[in-house]
Amino acid sequence: MKAINIIGICLAVIILPVCMYYVFETEYAYYNSWDWGGYDNYYSGPSRAEVTTEAAGISILFVGFFLYQCIMNMVKIKTTTSKVMGIIGVSLMGIFFLINLMMLGSGGGATYDEGGPFNFIAGLIMIAFSIVFLVQTVNFEKKTITANNQIIDDSDLDEIV
Repeated sequence: MKAINIIGICLAVIILPVCMYYVFETEYAYYNSWDWGGYDNYYSGPSRAEVTTEAAGISILFVGFFLYQCIMNMVKIKTTTSKVMGIIGVSLMGIFFLINLMMLGSGGGATYDEGGPFNFIAGLIMIAFSIVFLVQTVNFEKKTITANNQIIDDSDLDEIV
C-alpha cells in the first residue's frame, strides 16, 4: 500500500502541469481556428475536439488510478481516517471520472478547457489525500507489527517449557 500511495503522490503532482498544458492547447486550437477577417492565416493543427479527446483520455487514466487508490486504501487500511477519506475520495473521483467520460463522449460539445480545471482540482485533492493515506498506512503497519509480536504461538511455548 505504501507503493500505491507514493505513486499516487507522484501522479497527483504530474497531473497538474499536464492538465494546464491541455487546457491551453484546447484554447489555442479554438482561437486559431477562427477566421480573422480574411487574412490568409490558416490553422492546420488539431481541432478543439481532437485535443479534448486526447486530453480527456489521458486524464481518465489519472483519475481512474486515483479512484483505485481510494478504494484500495478504504479496503486494506483499517483506520477510521482511511475509511472516511476513502469514501470522500471515491465520491469526488467518481464525479471527476464522469466529467472526463462526458468530455470523451460529447464529440466536441464539452471541451477540455471547460472540464479540464476539474482535473486540476482532482490533482490538488489527491496530493493531500495521498499524503494522509501514506501516513495512515505506515501507522497501521506499525500497529500490526506490534500486535503480531505480542502473540504467543505453539513454537514459543515449547521454548518456555
